[in-house]
Amino acid sequence: MNDRPKEICAACGYATGHAGYGEDSIGYVDGTIGPLCDDCNTRLRVEIECESVLQQQLAAAEARCAELPTNGEQLARRFHLLYESMAPAYGYETRTDTREFDPTSKNGQLMVAVCSVIQGMFNGRLAAAEKEVGGV
Repeated sequence: MNDRPKEICAACGYATGHAGYGEDSIGYVDGTIGPLCDDCNTRLRVEIECESVLQQQLAAAEARCAELPTNGEQLARRFHLLYESMAPAYGYETRTDTREFDPTSKNGQLMVAVCSVIQGMFNGRLAAAEKEVGGV
């Protein structure tokens, strides 16, 4: 007869069904949580895998966001480059005197102002969405 107490799962509080304390215990990845029953061990490992996937997706999304323009002038510059590069595909020839973006010209100032308004609209929607989901 075994005098050792039953091994209890640290997650659910039920007996693990293992020999106990060490030789047959199931730990949790790095051994910080345990012992664990088979069900809790499986559930926690799945949660870890899901968290890892979510962290990878978050990192990818953050990298994509870092590429986005953060102010009106950056957006205007990007818009201008795309506009100039795409115009020929639409049979349109842009003016030679405005092919290079100049934020100090009247045209450039107008583009920056318009893009600043657009950027503000997106930022306002983003702030509202963040507030709606609890500041995530």
